[in-house]
Amino acid sequence: DSVCVESFSPPFGLSRLLSTLRRRFNDLVWEYVGPDRAPLASAILLGNREQLSAARRDEFIQTGTVHLLAISGLHVGILAGSFFLLFRFGFASRRSALWATLLFVLAYEWLVEFRPPVTRAAILLVLLCFGRLYGKAGFGFNLLALAALAVLVMNPADLFRVGPQLSFLAVAGMILFRDSIFRPLSDDPLERLIRSTRRWPTRCLRKFAWRIRQVVLVSSLIWLLALPLVACRFHLVSPIAPLLNPLLLVPISLALYTGLGLFLFGGWLKPVADCLGMVCTAALSSLESVIHQCQELPFSHFWTVGPSPIATVLFYFDFFSLCIGLPKPKQKICLRSEEHTSELQSRQYL
Repeated sequence: DSVCVESFSPPFGLSRLLSTLRRRFNDLVWEYVGPDRAPLASAILLGNREQLSAARRDEFIQTGTVHLLAISGLHVGILAGSFFLLFRFGFASRRSALWATLLFVLAYEWLVEFRPPVTRAAILLVLLCFGRLYGKAGFGFNLLALAALAVLVMNPADLFRVGPQLSFLAVAGMILFRDSIFRPLSDDPLERLIRSTRRWPTRCLRKFAWRIRQVVLVSSLIWLLALPLVACRFHLVSPIAPLLNPLLLVPISLALYTGLGLFLFGGWLKPVADCLGMVCTAALSSLESVIHQCQELPFSHFWTVGPSPIATVLFYFDFFSLCIGLPKPKQKICLRSEEHTSELQSRQYL
């Protein structure tokens, strides 16, 4: 009785279309995923975190995996990366694939109502796609600073919110240590030749182990960089997070892929939607089971007072000043003689 209607939305418009789509997709999730996992699926796919109970949210918070509930750069990156690879399998050129990825990111951002984490990730991905379209393959601090300026123009209060701070802190750390983390297996032509002569199971296993190493290093780096800020703002330390987050990449990726498939096929292709719903339910069940078991481990998390805000700001300022000010390693230039070059060519031929 205390509610009064001030105005009505127009019968046709983007806001009405968005509301209809989100309601329809949420109904599809509840129909094919089931009532037990549907709240988690709706939170991961559409950002409807209010459907989750407080106890289930606390498990994600205490294990350092709460970013899985908020649609963030991880979700957008997984979907956009797979979308780009789908087009790169020969269905379109590289330029068309970049344009399609860009449009997909913007459409997904509109679907989740321009939530701040998705907006930040979308800005970075759009700038990256435009850079690659015009021959700029690198991703550095200039692009990150441009994205930060765009975020601040949209909402200056994000400068003081912990979500944007953690997002840009994680990306800045990966940019700063990318040469150490994302370097290839070997740059030596002779080692690459020897590696190519091995059997394909050995090559696949070696490459898989190298990728696992990169994922663990990235997870550990982000956890260490975010540790002072998380302890200051949330008074929580989760030592299990660096090992737990890489384990959850597979189930969260399956849940995102199959959830997107439900949106595409749920309304008109029921057998396919049933299969996708089963896979999504299994992926979410395994994800919650792992989080629940890790949350009950001793020393998986503990509460702390945390550093003061001034000490946290000084720590990050000193840390990044020290990292940027360190001299870069000089590249070694090897001048080989003609005899050495011919010997190397004969070894490669053999």
